[in-house]
Amino acid sequence: MIKSLNIGTKITLVVLSVVLLAVLSVSFIAFNFSKEALSQKTMQHLSMLSNQHAQKVSSQLAISQQNLHHLSKNSSFQLNLEMLLGDEADAMEADELFEEDFTNLPGDSEAISEELETFVNTHGFSQAFITDRKGQIIANSNNDIQQQGNFMLDPDGSTLSESRKGSYTSNVYSRQNGKFLMMGQPLSSADSDFEGAIFAELPLEVFTGLLGDTTELGKTGELLLAQKTGNSVFLLNKSRSKKAIK
Repeated sequence: MIKSLNIGTKITLVVLSVVLLAVLSVSFIAFNFSKEALSQKTMQHLSMLSNQHAQKVSSQLAISQQNLHHLSKNSSFQLNLEMLLGDEADAMEADELFEEDFTNLPGDSEAISEELETFVNTHGFSQAFITDRKGQIIANSNNDIQQQGNFMLDPDGSTLSESRKGSYTSNVYSRQNGKFLMMGQPLSSADSDFEGAIFAELPLEVFTGLLGDTTELGKTGELLLAQKTGNSVFLLNKSRSKKAIK
């Protein structure tokens, strides 16, 4: 059939084939370029959104720690701490004052417990308490989990020791009623030898609530909070998709 075509027709077909091949090649290159550009733009946008929400979580952490720090330095709180320690505190060594039995504390813990409860209710914490340097609780906002007279339940084994050095936030831990993290600050008394720490437990939902805004993420985008422990990464909030991420 091709042999029956005249030379003009053959030249025309060759030219059309070359042009078509060139068009297809250019279209393919343009498609790949556009795809790569769109992918890069999408990744940049997701990175921007990720950084924005990470900043929200970091800011909330800083605010919560700052609130706890302000409480520990508050003059009214320090006065109530002195009332708890009692007039005998400045004449006693710490090891003598804070023995295993906390029924013999010189002062009354009611006033400082009320102040701790007000702090908890005002700033979204679930519990706050004070320990001596060994981790025994001398006052708390409630007796729900961390009970007065008991040694504190240290969520990661480092919370007490690190909080006595400076501001510290524990790893996330679970209880029956949800996930929490614990914040700690060193605590001392200006008028006695007391050296301990103040702690406040913060529900994780304070942070997961910040990730509820899925604007600009479409129908399938996710904002997930995770914690790295060793070589494992654990998701701390639920996926909004039908198929749960594991």
